[in-house]
Amino acid sequence: MKNNMIWWIGSTLNVPAMHQFARWILKSESLPCSMKQIVLGGKQFTIKRISEYTPSDARRFLRYINTIIAERDYIQFNKKLSLKDEIAYLRAGRAGEKKRKRVELVAQFNNDIAGITEMTKGAGVNSHVAGFGISVAKQYRGIGLGEYLIREVLRAAKKELKPKYFRLTVMSTNTRAMNLYKKVGFKIVARIPEQIQRKGTLIDEIVMLKKL
Repeated sequence: MKNNMIWWIGSTLNVPAMHQFARWILKSESLPCSMKQIVLGGKQFTIKRISEYTPSDARRFLRYINTIIAERDYIQFNKKLSLKDEIAYLRAGRAGEKKRKRVELVAQFNNDIAGITEMTKGAGVNSHVAGFGISVAKQYRGIGLGEYLIREVLRAAKKELKPKYFRLTVMSTNTRAMNLYKKVGFKIVARIPEQIQRKGTLIDEIVMLKKL
């Protein structure tokens, strides 16, 4: 997959609905982050690390990302990806985690990929900054899964990547996502005019940072 660091230019989570979900349940605090079991909106999800998946899982990831791309909503890609893209993405994810350059969490419901979030450490003069990205499948939005994944990846990346800043970009029209990012500690630092084409309209890009 081509630079997959920011799949989702902001989330479409229903923020008010997040406060209505019943609970976050961790089946065992002794398990690593990748093996947590949580219940949100009456559904039980398994949270795993990307390094636990292999190229044989690529078709599941391909269905997931191409379904989101087909929505043509707040996503960076404007055309569907191939199986070859997903195999390359999985290999890059495994390699990135092995080198401690990346932290990526996958939420799984039964056999479906429900959501993915990642932090990728910058290179060279940007090595003190970790770039953030998240996506959640439409049928699993509005129950708090996005917020849970964000908080978990922030916690893991702080420990493993040791950045000074977390960085993300989001469309200026995606106010629900910006409100969520503010809730977990991000602040708006810049607005760049007409950087994103969405449904025939040029949209400003918002840059947000979270300082550690």
